[in-house]
Amino acid sequence: IEKSLQQICLSLEKWYNIKFIISNQELAKTTYSCVIKRATTVEQVLEILKIISDIEYRVEIDKGGIDRIYIMKNK
Repeated sequence: IEKSLQQICLSLEKWYNIKFIISNQELAKTTYSCVIKRATTVEQVLEILKIISDIEYRVEIDKGGIDRIYIMKNK
C-alpha cells in the first residue's frame, strides 16, 4: 500500500497514542510502499524508515502525557 509519511504517522498515532511532528511538508508528503502490521512496534517502523530513507528521529517522553516523536531530514 502506498502511503505518505504523514499518513503512516497518523495511523501510528492512533495505534500507540503518541504524537508525530514532521519537520517539513516535503518530508511529510514522501510516499512509501508498505504494509505495517499492528504488532509492529513504533521503534521498528522508525528504524526501517531510517534505513530506507534520509530521516532522523528524536523521541521526547512526556511523563503523564502523550509522547512525541520528531521526524526530520538527516543532516
